[in-house]
Amino acid sequence: MKSKKLVLVSIIYIFLSSTNLMEAGCPLRAATNAKVLYFLNKKTGVVQLNIGKLHGVNTGSVFYTYRLHLAHNGESIKIKTGQVKIDRREETTSVAKVIDNYPAIEDSQFAPQAGVMAGDFLEAPKFVIRKRQQSLPELNVAYFEIFKEPNRNTSNYSLSHHGKEYLSKLVSIYMGAKVSKLIISGFTDSEGTESENQVESHQRALTVKNYLVETLGFDRDRIIALGFGETKLKDESNVVDHKRRNRRIVISANSHN
Repeated sequence: MKSKKLVLVSIIYIFLSSTNLMEAGCPLRAATNAKVLYFLNKKTGVVQLNIGKLHGVNTGSVFYTYRLHLAHNGESIKIKTGQVKIDRREETTSVAKVIDNYPAIEDSQFAPQAGVMAGDFLEAPKFVIRKRQQSLPELNVAYFEIFKEPNRNTSNYSLSHHGKEYLSKLVSIYMGAKVSKLIISGFTDSEGTESENQVESHQRALTVKNYLVETLGFDRDRIIALGFGETKLKDESNVVDHKRRNRRIVISANSHN
């Protein structure tokens, strides 16, 4: 008698455990042939399904409908026909409403397909959890604020003492974040040739990159240094200070949590 009770308790425990798993996000776990049984009302798109509470179905759940077709090469192809949404549920059945009918498909392999039909199979949507991207501010720094020789026609791209301290303070916002990519872009004004400006802007971006890596401990593989030269002028006027606005370093980052 004890062994029979033990078996019965074990069966109940297993059933409850599997039901909890289904309610926790494993719909159709116990119904491998979940399908649309028939239309209760063709005009309003109300259908009867062969799945219910015991299969982990919740009111409001949405399922894709699909049917299988045999391709010319003998392969079984799954073709989605629409979507249904659970309106109310019983223990082993549910009433759902068709919320989308996919258009017919006509090509060399498949016969024309209508929308949701009786006999279509059901499939729960797959949810993908993506890492949330954290937005970090973009930093704009004038050459005059960080370089010893900020003007063009120089072979000295070294940072000034003040520039190093200033950069260290600015990029500190990235140090606490899990930065996936840090982009350092150099820009110039339109004086000189395009090639000269491109080389200068790239050299200055590299200087900033090297400082971040060698002095501040940033990961070299996560930093990209780019030179845009005069291609993206911030200020195209000839007013006073336009060079300061155009000759600049821009630092931007993507990070994830």
